[in-house]
Amino acid sequence: MSIVVFVTFNVILVIVMLNVLIAIVSDSYDKAVARSRHLFLRSRLELAAELVLVLPPGLLRDAGFGLARGDMLSLLLSSRESRADGTARRIGGARHFVSSRDGYGAAGCLFLLCAATVFSPLTLVYAGVRFGARRLGGDAAAAATTPERLLATPDVKADDDEYLGRIGEIERIVSRGDEGLAERQKRLDAKLDRLEATVGERFAELAAKLDAVAAAARRGEAGR
Repeated sequence: MSIVVFVTFNVILVIVMLNVLIAIVSDSYDKAVARSRHLFLRSRLELAAELVLVLPPGLLRDAGFGLARGDMLSLLLSSRESRADGTARRIGGARHFVSSRDGYGAAGCLFLLCAATVFSPLTLVYAGVRFGARRLGGDAAAAATTPERLLATPDVKADDDEYLGRIGEIERIVSRGDEGLAERQKRLDAKLDRLEATVGERFAELAAKLDAVAAAARRGEAGR
């Protein structure tokens, strides 16, 4: 009997502890999902702060785009209009990327050297994907593979849909509550109407009895 109790206790303990663990992990996951955008932006800010401390200043400055913040991949892989020196010019490509006027100068050369030796497989794969997207889907498909899209913040549409669904559920609950209150109000109004009718009938009966008593009293006085 002691062995049976011992085995049963261990089995129940393991099941209970696993359920507690699942509940804790699920709650933590829900909180992390609810704060996913905040956590993502915080981690990106921490990474940017580390890069500011480590990278040379030449890699951290604006890259010839005037009012727009410099973007390495945009400057290297595309061209756009620059008004950094007061005149409109088209800049883009490796020549402007390594120039000290429009690009990153010596730091840009170092970046291209590292990209050609260390990051070349990833760069070639990305260039192939972008070229294929442009050839097959046109500019709209190519725009979906831009660095801004690939490195953008998480899409919060799912969270918006979830919140809208919750709001809709709350509205439905409130609507059902309003319908229930309206039904209760109708029942109370019906009860009040019946009560008023009953009270009116009782008052009429009492008034008739009082009139009869008064009439009998008057007849008695007249007989005396």
